[in-house]
Amino acid sequence: MVTRKTLLSTPIQQIDLSKIRTVTDLVEAYKGASIQARNLGRCATVYENMLMDSARPTVILGLSGPLIAAGLRLVIRDMVKNGIVDCIVSTGAVLYQDFYQAMGYQHYRGDPTMDNLELRKHFIDRIYDTLVDEEKFREVDHYIGKITEQLEPRGYSTREFLRFMGEVAYKKGDRGILATCYELDVPCFVPALNDSSVGIGLTEYYANHRGKPMFHLDPIRDNYELTQIKGKSKKTGVIYLGGGTPKNYINDVEVIAEVLGYDVAGHEYAFQVTADVPDWGALSGSTLEEAQSWGKIHKEAHKATVRAEISLALPLIVGHVLQKGFHKGRRRVQMVWRGDELAEIRLVRSNGNGHSPTPTTRPRKGVVASS
Repeated sequence: MVTRKTLLSTPIQQIDLSKIRTVTDLVEAYKGASIQARNLGRCATVYENMLMDSARPTVILGLSGPLIAAGLRLVIRDMVKNGIVDCIVSTGAVLYQDFYQAMGYQHYRGDPTMDNLELRKHFIDRIYDTLVDEEKFREVDHYIGKITEQLEPRGYSTREFLRFMGEVAYKKGDRGILATCYELDVPCFVPALNDSSVGIGLTEYYANHRGKPMFHLDPIRDNYELTQIKGKSKKTGVIYLGGGTPKNYINDVEVIAEVLGYDVAGHEYAFQVTADVPDWGALSGSTLEEAQSWGKIHKEAHKATVRAEISLALPLIVGHVLQKGFHKGRRRVQMVWRGDELAEIRLVRSNGNGHSPTPTTRPRKGVVASS
């Protein structure tokens, strides 16, 4: 029963800077505060619960926006490295710019008031207050087209192709997002890969190989592969940084899984960081509650949204989780692929680099576990 006394039972905790020494101190203080500080604390709590669930949910990360330009490359890399993300679905721009840096090139400080026509004269591109070298972009585009010639002529999912790009980056000594995903067998998908500079490089490859057997992307294979990750996981947790295609894609696999006969009931954990609002009908601003009407988010899901710019919010949430040690002793998900079939999802004990010679296999829906 709601009473005046119960409504006025929990006071706001004033943030006391004299008691804050670490990122986790600040995030814990946010949990007792209000407005977006409390929402950020709620997102951190959802992440904690996701990571501490004994059922070991598969954690899927959706990436959109200028995240590498914003300086978040190593934050996202550390999410993979520390086993608090098991699968990535991204825009092409995010992972292309990770690969661009893997080739030894940089993003540079600029200003949103700069003369854009003057920048164009110098072949420099602007991403809000960040600058990139278009000449180096062109070099990387061309390089992607050339290395694609190494691949057997057939259809590939973006998971396969991005793993190949990660291998190239890893062998060059890089330890960014794609290289670390390759090292630790973490799958990456980019459902709109053509809509990126990777697509520019692949278009050059296509133009040079017309009329011949060639590599090509099979986008529906992406649907099939990612759906198996959802369908064969005991539970799933999702993290949405921004919105757009990655968010919609991760949500849609829930519906596809139902169509393909998997016993699923929505993502059990979800939090999102977005600066958008739902009022204008933008996909980026669509709420987790709205997704429940589609069955994409579980009816009893642990969920939260913070309306904040990602470069501010993500380091706080991830820094808190790592400082609290939620990643320590956590078994990694290892996915065994046979062509386009996800044959097995294993749990492996990390030996420092994310791999173990003695994986422990746990039954999951749709998977027959070995004894």
